[in-house]
Amino acid sequence: MGEPADGVVVAVDELSGGADLLGATVLCDSVAETQQLGELLGEMLVAGDVVLLHGPLGAGKTTLTGGLARGMGVLGRVTSPTFTIARVHKPQAAGNEGHARPALIHVDAYRLRETGEDPMDVLESLDLDWQLPDSVVVAEWGDGMMEQLASEYYYVDIDRERAVKENPESEARYIRVEKRHATGANPDSD
Repeated sequence: MGEPADGVVVAVDELSGGADLLGATVLCDSVAETQQLGELLGEMLVAGDVVLLHGPLGAGKTTLTGGLARGMGVLGRVTSPTFTIARVHKPQAAGNEGHARPALIHVDAYRLRETGEDPMDVLESLDLDWQLPDSVVVAEWGDGMMEQLASEYYYVDIDRERAVKENPESEARYIRVEKRHATGANPDSD
């Protein structure tokens, strides 16, 4: 995981809002702090956003997505989409501002690759393109595929291995959120 040039690592409590986490390396010492970081990210997401979660098995991708769902105000308990490929979490009723909130589409892109079909064909069969304008897509294992859904996306790198090397008893993880520009994005998805 890349760090800022000055190597600064911040704690979740040092962030005043979601925009503060862009480009920062954040140390989350617990599951609760990982969910808190996800909540900050979720509060800033809008319909049409795509979030790619990168990290090894057990890094905390689904844990982060649970917090993200809370920040977005969507309904339902977030669980891994491993056996279903995608789960849709519907938004709560419109907020005080009166505008509708986006739904959350939580995707296991690894399973899309396992089908042996072209991943974009599988995505189309799930109607993600149709739902994208009204939803936020969060994809676990989405590198190299899900970037095609939007011209910009959030890339979240979750590094649990570094924290375990530093302290094998730790529940910590280092998380970095970047906003990236896609190459070869579908121009119709904006």
